[in-house]
Amino acid sequence: MNQPLPAANTTANSRSASLDILKVISIIAVVFIHGNSMIKFNPTAFDISHQGIKMWADAFRFCVPVFIFLWAFFAEKSLIKKGSGSSFSRFFKLLIPFLFWSAVYFFLLGKHKGLNIVSIISKYWVGYGWSGQYYFIILFQLLLLFPLISKITRPLVNRPVVLYVISLVFFVAVSYSGWLNINIVGKISDRAFVYWLPYVVLGIAFAHNKDAIFKVPVWLAVISVVLMPLEVYLHPEDASPYLFPSVFVVAMLIANSAFSHNLTYNEINRGTGNVIQNIAQNTLGIFCINPLIIAFFPRLTKLGELSFAGCSIILPILSTIIVTAVSCLIIYILKRVKLAVLVAN
Repeated sequence: MNQPLPAANTTANSRSASLDILKVISIIAVVFIHGNSMIKFNPTAFDISHQGIKMWADAFRFCVPVFIFLWAFFAEKSLIKKGSGSSFSRFFKLLIPFLFWSAVYFFLLGKHKGLNIVSIISKYWVGYGWSGQYYFIILFQLLLLFPLISKITRPLVNRPVVLYVISLVFFVAVSYSGWLNINIVGKISDRAFVYWLPYVVLGIAFAHNKDAIFKVPVWLAVISVVLMPLEVYLHPEDASPYLFPSVFVVAMLIANSAFSHNLTYNEINRGTGNVIQNIAQNTLGIFCINPLIIAFFPRLTKLGELSFAGCSIILPILSTIIVTAVSCLIIYILKRVKLAVLVAN
C-alpha cells in the first residue's frame, strides 16, 4: 500500500508541449482577470459593457484550479522520485518570493495609516495583500500536508470516476448549501486548503494512473468555458466563483484535453514554441509581478478613458499582452542579475 504506483505514460510528462500550452493559457487567464480594466475605456454602442467584460472574465476562473491541479501532479511526481522531503524544500523555495513580493506590495501599495501589527498581518500577509497572494497561502497549506494527502489518495487512484463524482458533489455542496454565508467561513473564503483538495487528489491520480485521463476534444474544452459566467449569472450570491461546480467541470475538461493530446514542440512553429516555453517557465513570476504592472501602468502612461468601436474587446486584450510581456521582461532582468530566486517556478 505504501509502495509508489507506476507513473502515467509520457503523454503527461513535464516536457509535454500540451502541458506548457495549458500553463500559458492559465497564466494569461490570470492576467486577463486581474488587468482587463487596466486601460480605461468607455464602451460605445457597438461594445460590451463593463459588466459584460466582468462576466467574460469569470469564464477564465479555471486558471487557478488548473494551476493547483498541475502543481499537485508535478509534486506527486517529485514525491515518487525524491520522497517526502521534497515537499518541505519546495515550501522554503516558495517562501522567498512570497516574502519579497508581499513586502513590495505592502510598502508600495499598502495604506499604512492607523495600522497595528494585527491589522498589518490580517490585511497584508494572509492572502489579501495583493491579488496573487492567496495562491501562496493555499500552496503553503498544501505543501505541508501533501505527503499525508498523497498517502491517503494513492489507494483511490484506480477509481478516477469516483474521485470525479465526489469532487463535483463537494463543490455543489459548498456553493449551494449556504456554507459560505456563515460569518467566519465567509471571511476565510477560498483561502482554506480544503476547497482545493479535489484538484490535488485528481492531480495525484493523474500522476499514477493513465486511466484517470479521459479523451476530451479541444473544441469541447473551449466551449465549456461558457458554463462559468452562466453559473455566476444564475447564482449571484456573494460566494467565491472559484468554488462553483462549473469551474471544476471546466478546469477538468481543459486539463483532460491537454493531457490526452500529446502535442510535441516538433509540431509547433519554432518561434511560437519559444514563446510558449518562455511563458510556461515563468508562470510564478508573472503571477507575482502582474498586479504591480497593472497598478502602475495608468500612473505612468496617464492615459485617459478611451472610447472607440471595439474598445471593450481590443483594450482588455491589449492590456493582457502588455502585462504578460512586461512581466516576462522583468523576470528576464531579475534572472540576469542573479535574482531568479524571486521568481523561480
